[in-house]
Amino acid sequence: MTASDTPRWTDPHDLAEEFLARLRAAGNPTRAEGEAKYLKSPRPFLGVDVPTMRKITRSLVCAQPVPAPEVAKEAALLLWGRPEFDARRAACETLCAAARRGELDRSSLDWLEPMIADGETWAIVDVLCVGVTGVILDADRSAMGDAVLRRWSHSPDMWLRRASVLSMLPSLRHDLARWPLFVELADHLMPEREFFIRKVIGWVARDVARRWPDVVVDWATPRLADMSGVTRREVVRHLPQLASAVD
Repeated sequence: MTASDTPRWTDPHDLAEEFLARLRAAGNPTRAEGEAKYLKSPRPFLGVDVPTMRKITRSLVCAQPVPAPEVAKEAALLLWGRPEFDARRAACETLCAAARRGELDRSSLDWLEPMIADGETWAIVDVLCVGVTGVILDADRSAMGDAVLRRWSHSPDMWLRRASVLSMLPSLRHDLARWPLFVELADHLMPEREFFIRKVIGWVARDVARRWPDVVVDWATPRLADMSGVTRREVVRHLPQLASAVD
């Protein structure tokens, strides 16, 4: 092994500490105060904007040579355990990079599940769903992967129920193989009164409608009366033929 082949980071504690140092250096107190108020979170905020967060992530875990998968994962879990919101977001970005590289698989859902349940806010949960669990399940179209989503849809935890729908978004952006599962889970969750559940059903359907509007129209038309206003407004956003439903 040459020096250039040797991973820069072999100790996850060192990697996590370097992350924290760079996050603190990039923080903006004014932005931190605004984010805390907007997200209504008691966590301390450093005020690192998303582009800067992703730039730090790329420099630490995406630049060659990348950390070994177990080092990146452990560093992410160390960051997740920190009190700062920004550290948790850095953990999510690190796991997104690992998912894109194919370093996570369906077995990773076992430890990602409690992270989602502990996510506290859409600003964390949605990153995990679209960038991590959704990427894993896009690569794994097995019945076992679908079974995980069905189980999450029946969870008493609201964030896992949201994840059951949102984790299908990467797959549905590629093809409609999981559309029947979306229909099944959306029908199950449609009576929900939770805003974040109502919103995500409409969000995913809206996204699918960009590419396959007729499919979404056929699904939505007989269900419009059963949708909450939040769901209905999202669904019809790119469907002028249904826009009168929200008038």
